[in-house]
Parts: sequence; structure tokens; C-alpha cells
Amino acid sequence: MKHLVILVLGTLQPNSINELVKAISKYGCNIVDSRISTLGQEFAASFLVTGNWNAIAKLETSVPLLEKKLALNILQRRTDLPPAEPELLPYSIYITALDQPGVIHQITQFLTDEKLAINGLYTTSYIAPHTQAPMITLTLSTSIPMSILIADLRERFMIFCDDHNLDMIMEPQKAG
Repeated sequence: MKHLVILVLGTLQPNSINELVKAISKYGCNIVDSRISTLGQEFAASFLVTGNWNAIAKLETSVPLLEKKLALNILQRRTDLPPAEPELLPYSIYITALDQPGVIHQITQFLTDEKLAINGLYTTSYIAPHTQAPMITLTLSTSIPMSILIADLRERFMIFCDDHNLDMIMEPQKAG
């Protein structure tokens, strides 16, 4: 099986997602992973699609027509699935903090300094109900090498979070 990553950006229309999914199915491909987010009046979508080489090729050639028909920007790239890495432990990190410039960078820099890959990062900003303070929540997924002592990493991260006034939960990633 071959794999194709499709990234989509455009103004959200009622039929946009359905038309994209229909095209993927029409050419005999299957969506194995996807993310769709509304960002302002725009939406962004990413799909990991699988199919035999012929199905992938047909889908690739249909993209310019889809872009024009749906008034979307679409990028595509063939890819391979990463090899299984049993020596890595999947972890989720949840953070709530006062939303201020640089807070996301401080967190990603800590993880980079600890040599942890950021596999996923999702953020949402909101206004706190009682104080009207601008807040942000981050959900990160990472993979921790088994050679790292989790308790030591957790302690360093808790100290970092305390120093930056971040509320943090770090736990093994749940299945599904």
C-alpha cells in the first residue's frame, strides 16, 4: 500500500469536507488518519490516505481540479509510515496557562531541550469566565525514550511549569 498526505486550507463551505472525502473514496483510497479544524472563517484539514499505487496516482491527478472546483489550497506528498519504535513510550501532556506571547514556544523549547519529539500539538484560547483573563490550553503528544527515567523528566517538567506558572498533567497516552 502507498500513502499520501493531503493538506487543505480554505474558506469553510457546507460541502467542502464532503467533497474532499468523496473524491478520496471515488478513486479507491481510504482515509487512515485525519484532522480538521475551523480557524476563524477558514478551515484546515490534513488527511493520511492509503491505496494501491494506481488509486493514489488517480487521486493525485484529481487535486488541481478539486482545488479549482472547491476554491481550496491543497498540498499533497507521498509518504511512508514510520517504522514501529517499541523503545518509545507515548505520552500526553495537558497544559493550561495565561495566554501570552511566547508561552507555546517556551513549552516546545523545553521539550526540544529534553530531546522529545512533538508528535501532536493542539491549542485553544479562551477567556476565563470569572476573571476575563486570556487563557490557553495545550494538548501535546510526545514519545519518551525508555532510556529516560519518567520520574526525573516529570520532576524537571513540573519545576519548569511552576517557574512559568503553567498547570500541567503528564500521563501515558491512552489507546484510541
